[in-house]
Parts: sequence; C-alpha cells; structure tokens
Amino acid sequence: MKNQGFTLLEVIIAVFVVAVALTAIIEVFTLDTRSSLQSQKYLQAAVMAQSQMEEAVFNNILPNMLKVTIPWQAPAATGAITLVEEHF
Repeated sequence: MKNQGFTLLEVIIAVFVVAVALTAIIEVFTLDTRSSLQSQKYLQAAVMAQSQMEEAVFNNILPNMLKVTIPWQAPAATGAITLVEEHF
C-alpha cells in the first residue's frame, strides 16, 4: 500500500507558515495606509498654511507689521503660522 497525502504535522506547519506570511503582508499594507493618511494630513496643513499666508499678503497685513501670527485649522490638526519680517 502506497502512502498518499500529508501528515497532520505537515499540515499544521504549512498553515503556520502561511499565517505568519499573511500577517506580515497585512502589516505592511496597514503601515503603508497609515503613512499615506499622515502624508495627506501634512499636505492639507501645508496647503491651508499657504492659503493663509497668501491671504495675509493680499490683505496687506504683512507690510505694516514686524511679526504676524495666523491661526489655521484643518480637519485633523490645528496650529499657527508666525511670519516675521527679516531685515537684511
């Protein structure tokens, strides 16, 4: 009689190896997603800051002041931009 198939130990080891590999792959995708979301938040904050700075220049706030602090708010973060006039 010829032995065919796999032993229980071989199946358990194969399932374990596949589970470890899948866990590693899922972790990489999760990290990539978190990194992408964080980059999106930074980009959104930078765009908002640029918009606030352009608005300040457009409204002639900057020429009359030595230091200006402009608050900004994005959906995931808040902050303030301080513009300081430098004399060369």
